[in-house]
Amino acid sequence: LSGSGLRPISPGCPAMTTPPLSSSPSFQGDEKEDPMEQPQCEALTFLFQNYERRLIGLMPKLVLRLENLTAYPVALNLFSSLQILDLSRNDIERFPANIAREHMPQLKALDVSYNKLWNFEDIRAIGNWEHLEELMILHNPLPNVNQRILLLDALIIQK
Repeated sequence: LSGSGLRPISPGCPAMTTPPLSSSPSFQGDEKEDPMEQPQCEALTFLFQNYERRLIGLMPKLVLRLENLTAYPVALNLFSSLQILDLSRNDIERFPANIAREHMPQLKALDVSYNKLWNFEDIRAIGNWEHLEELMILHNPLPNVNQRILLLDALIIQK
């Protein structure tokens, strides 16, 4: 990164700070904090340093695959026009579906495969997303994720 004008990113690029999810099942954090001021992964840092906030809000696709994220990045709330979001192959343990839906209402495809998602209620809430057409959640320690009938029942039938 030297010579590019970007500041070096520490290895392991922590996700932006969020409240401890185990004590906050609703995932409601302090919305007054500026997500662009928090530490984030290399890809998000690059975007925030090189593009205006309004342009970030217009992006239709974002790939944060293999970014060593350990939590849902609060900065994703700024990507209000996203239609495709790839968070695969990270170490994310919880996914705040209700918050994500509120900030990314046009999302059509979500890939959270190969993470460490363990709370099925987080994924069940995705069943309420109006525009979502494609959901990839395999290779997570979620209960029932590999039992398609139970998963479909939870996502679609039991809304």
